[in-house]
Amino acid sequence: MTNLFFLLFFALPLYAEPLDVLLNWMPEPEHAGLYAADTDALFAKAGLDVRIKAAGAMVNPMAALVSGHATVSISDAATILMARDKGMPITAFFATYDTYPHVLMFHPEHPLKNFTDLIGRTVAITPGVAYWDYLQKKYHLKGKVKQINYSGQITLFLKDKALVTQAYAHSEPYFAKKEGAQVGTLMVARSGFNPYGNVYAVREDYLKSHRQTIQAFFDALQEGWQRYLADPKRYDQALMAANKQLDADFLYWAAQAQKPFIASEPGVMRAKRWQDLAKDLADLGLIKKDLNIDNAFWIKR
Repeated sequence: MTNLFFLLFFALPLYAEPLDVLLNWMPEPEHAGLYAADTDALFAKAGLDVRIKAAGAMVNPMAALVSGHATVSISDAATILMARDKGMPITAFFATYDTYPHVLMFHPEHPLKNFTDLIGRTVAITPGVAYWDYLQKKYHLKGKVKQINYSGQITLFLKDKALVTQAYAHSEPYFAKKEGAQVGTLMVARSGFNPYGNVYAVREDYLKSHRQTIQAFFDALQEGWQRYLADPKRYDQALMAANKQLDADFLYWAAQAQKPFIASEPGVMRAKRWQDLAKDLADLGLIKKDLNIDNAFWIKR
């Protein structure tokens, strides 16, 4: 035991750069790579003291980032561009999901084969989400779909077989099936709206002065995801310790459900995807057409 202590002591850097990482919600499988990197001391070996903090319903991760209450925050690419349009100097540097994980969930009795099938239906959706604006415009849904606010729960969906609800591919379908419902999903990315999901971001000024720190964080997080994808069950205990609401059955299901959305090289982004997204958001009037997005993302070389 003593020899192991000395091996670990001398293997780790004497100084660790502090990094407060604010999640976009409570710890979930979508943060598994982060917890894997923490569990396997990949951050510590990189000279980082990473402190993971959950975000509740009343916490805005982007606002917390700009105000200095977090070093790194998690959001999605569309939200980051819209935040920059409002003057928030934030820069994305790591994308967990290469394919957008949002879906529309439905009951098989009232299926959705394509997005035009939404006409005449009722949809539970969070007000202001960019993909809903995109769907309404592309498929001419305005005035033809009844929109109700998504409550964060699937209780109403379970009671109403005709209702369509927003969902994450790796979350709500599991809980609906657990309640005995048979469900189907239609991927939002099939519409052409496909921003990066679960994106890690920092303030512009921090990236400029701590580029090596963010590089080290990126590399450790990427390896954390690769380790998790190779053996998800190994990190169940870390996730369940961070969120008491999680259980092994859900974690096993979610590991399989989210795998297709994660690139073979986790974290890596392409400039064209950001440029295409900026055009889509500008066409929807969600950001200015002349918004400079050069510093909205940093791509690891």
